[in-house]
Amino acid sequence: MVGLRRSRGQPLGPSATLSARDGAAKRREALGTRPEVARHAYLPVRRIAIPPRMTLRACYPGPMAAVELIARAVIVAGGRILLARKPGASHTFLPGGHIEVGEPAADAVLRELREELGVSGRVERFLGAVEHGWQTPAGYAHELNLLFLVAAPELDPTIAPRSREAQLQFLWQPVDRLDAARVEPRVLPAVLPRWLVAGGAGWASTLAAPPEAGD
Repeated sequence: MVGLRRSRGQPLGPSATLSARDGAAKRREALGTRPEVARHAYLPVRRIAIPPRMTLRACYPGPMAAVELIARAVIVAGGRILLARKPGASHTFLPGGHIEVGEPAADAVLRELREELGVSGRVERFLGAVEHGWQTPAGYAHELNLLFLVAAPELDPTIAPRSREAQLQFLWQPVDRLDAARVEPRVLPAVLPRWLVAGGAGWASTLAAPPEAGD
């Protein structure tokens, strides 16, 4: 930096700071007389503000949009687990939804509960992650599910909760009979009971191998 000379360990004083500012001003003035240099010397920094509640798919419209990040709630009461399904569908899944940009995953799962069921909850611990992929008419779908054990005292395991969203229905299923509810991802009936009693976090995947290019 021009105008800053000091011995090792000697702090810069006010006069040195002023000298640095003067030096910077002189350099800017000199560059201003040379358009071919000034044009590249001080490029403005453009900040891009991400609107709240924007999903990863909206922010990354390219190949990255194929991988969706989802927070799922594992709510267990009275030996039963809360599941969701779309009206008329034969399979079920854990409550939850997409994590929004800048939103902590644990906050996302509680927000989804409020939006879908109108209840509050408390995240007790992270259970594990499940990678899931499947073929659709529109192409290959790929999601990463983050599972959280959530306490929701407002829910009664003897009564099916009423959904606040028309595209969802909720039901309670015995933990040891998840297969009968055709839970997706399909690895959940095998791994979820173990994760509930284990102390650590688990990992599972339905991807036997990465999808072929062009699938």
